[in-house]
Amino acid sequence: MKLKSITLIALVAATASCKKEKTAGTENPPPAASKLVTVILNPEYLPLNKVDSAFITWDNGTKTDSVKLEARNNDLAVSFDKLPSAEKKFQLHLFTSLLLKQNKLLWQKEFTVALSQKQALNVAAPLGFTDVNWKPRLILKDGAGLQVFSGLRPDDPYFRIHKIDRQWTTIIMDRSYWNTIGPDIKVGGAVWNGVNVLDETGSYSNSIFFNMLPLQIGNRTWNHIEIVMLFTDNTNTQTRILDFYHSL
Repeated sequence: MKLKSITLIALVAATASCKKEKTAGTENPPPAASKLVTVILNPEYLPLNKVDSAFITWDNGTKTDSVKLEARNNDLAVSFDKLPSAEKKFQLHLFTSLLLKQNKLLWQKEFTVALSQKQALNVAAPLGFTDVNWKPRLILKDGAGLQVFSGLRPDDPYFRIHKIDRQWTTIIMDRSYWNTIGPDIKVGGAVWNGVNVLDETGSYSNSIFFNMLPLQIGNRTWNHIEIVMLFTDNTNTQTRILDFYHSL
């Protein structure tokens, strides 16, 4: 009786051992970790809950391609698999609920990289208005369909009129910088005039016109910015204004 029991136990043990070896040999290896472009957010200035949406864009011939970044461990990330591997000029766009005098801010950063040469790419998020690695841009809008993105610092001439009604055929933009310590002194500014500039989507972008501002301002200090836009319709009977005044 004992001998039979010992033989049976040995047989069961041998069978179990064979099963374990077979299972170990057929396991799939864990998937390789994805290569990511990650925007490392700053909890003190720009935490995840202050980001409305984020995109990375690049030129592809005559069009612009874009991919949305997703939340990942309190940061923002996108897989290399969704991006071109060859050297490209990329732009990061962070649409945020950070406010500058009740207007939301859009942050933009441009960089050139060949992702095929990288295992990962980490980008630090903006630390504040004066962070030279990012450009803060104002989102100006009203409740009736007007929307404009505008550079704020003198070194960012960019502005975009975004998907508005094409009835607005004459558009004026006045952008100026002031020193208000003591008597108000205008240290730089210019007025752009556009007539019938909107494309078929009701949009128009310009990153050249306000290029003169840094040279105009030079080393003079400023602490106040004004942006005023006047929209006039094609019958010359309706006007609307978007404006922004802010002292730092």
